[in-house]
Amino acid sequence: MNGATLIDDELRDIQGFQSIMLPDSVYWILIGLVVIIVVYCLYKFVFAKKAIEELTQYQIVMQELDNLDMNLDSKNFYLTYSDIVRNYFLCRLELNLFDKTLNELRFMLEKEDAFDLQSKNELVNIFAVADMAKFARKNISKELREEHLSKTKNILDKIESFLEEKNNKEELLEAVEV
Repeated sequence: MNGATLIDDELRDIQGFQSIMLPDSVYWILIGLVVIIVVYCLYKFVFAKKAIEELTQYQIVMQELDNLDMNLDSKNFYLTYSDIVRNYFLCRLELNLFDKTLNELRFMLEKEDAFDLQSKNELVNIFAVADMAKFARKNISKELREEHLSKTKNILDKIESFLEEKNNKEELLEAVEV
């Protein structure tokens, strides 16, 4: 074995370009996959958003309250909570409670006939605690926050029931008038 034969065995000639022949079915499979991906993306980003938009304001608020992070500090929890509830009152009862003091809020709620006096007082008390958490940086326990969420959901249920009854009565009156 001499060194010349080893070198000849290791070196190979460069082969030219060789095309790979793919069957036509591979192209059809790739086109089908692209079409499936496009249809999926259209469904996910276009049609799914329409389904979300069809939720009522009440359903959206309830989802937001359910998704509210209980592990937030008291200040941030009550900031988010207040925005959700005040937005509901603005959209459903046309009560703008944003930028209102606690006394102004109490006065505006007293005028509203959509729910009972006990619920109004509970809501005002919850907003009073929220103000203490937001402005006085009082730490509110997780249990009390959960209780406030539960009471708020019950109050919103009452309001929604009242509004549905009111709409049903109005529809009946319109039907009778026609």
